[in-house]
Amino acid sequence: VASKFVLTAAHCLFTDNAQTIPVEASDVQVRIGDHDIGTDAETTTLTQKTVSVAKVIIHNNYQPNANANGGLSVPFLVNDIALLELTEELDLTEYTPVCLARNGINEAEMTPAYAYGWGATIPSPTCPLGVPTVPTILQETELRVCTAAESAAYEYGNGATYALVESQLCAVGATSTTYFGDSGGPLTIKSGEQHVQVGDVSFGNTCPNVPLAAGNPLFAVFGRISVLRGWLEENMPGATTCSNGFDADAQLTRNWSNSGVIRQKQQQAETERRRQEDLNKKKRKEEKKRRKAEKKQKKPE
Repeated sequence: VASKFVLTAAHCLFTDNAQTIPVEASDVQVRIGDHDIGTDAETTTLTQKTVSVAKVIIHNNYQPNANANGGLSVPFLVNDIALLELTEELDLTEYTPVCLARNGINEAEMTPAYAYGWGATIPSPTCPLGVPTVPTILQETELRVCTAAESAAYEYGNGATYALVESQLCAVGATSTTYFGDSGGPLTIKSGEQHVQVGDVSFGNTCPNVPLAAGNPLFAVFGRISVLRGWLEENMPGATTCSNGFDADAQLTRNWSNSGVIRQKQQQAETERRRQEDLNKKKRKEEKKRRKAEKKQKKPE
């Protein structure tokens, strides 16, 4: 989401079931530009690289509502969001960041929305008691953001419902949704060719149904970026990020929200290139004049 920051879910960053012991930054690495995590030989359009993490930043009011066995109680994962501060800046002219939904928008019924991840895609005999089969290639599924009525009566099992809290957003899929292994991944809405992140995968169905539930909507809950946007900005001071809002493409092809730092660098580089080009032209002209003068001096009388 920024030159030095990766957005993920808070619940991914604990070492115990009750989510009381956070991971150390030294135990986390971020893989950039990868598509098939099952091989190092894949050719991709982006340079693949592994980056170390300098700091793990978990929302200061994250509420897991988890017991010692990892069981969750209503309202489940609240403020489920975190940032990984990288040890180095990424080149945003190569690794284009997703935009972040601005505060105050109404996401209800937005469609299509897209979720991405390496989570489970097929039924597994070990799920939900064990780890389900997961793919090595990045997956995508199309969802619809829940209506206000669906958000007010989210069904979490055996007909029981509760109203999602402000920092939670739900989305529904026709035949698939997010599953085990997708946690922390993005939920985006497309604006032209620019993706705007409205959520991060939090909780929902652990495993694909057997058979897949065609005609039976599948719900999942996400951290709500528009509500958590203020926290994100507070914890990324000075970061270079994409423009906030769904009209990113209408403004500029690449529209950065942090005072145009990237544009300024590009303009400075272009100015320096032109200056150097002018100097080289001047040198070539002077060299040409010098050679002419030397030839003239060498001419026999």
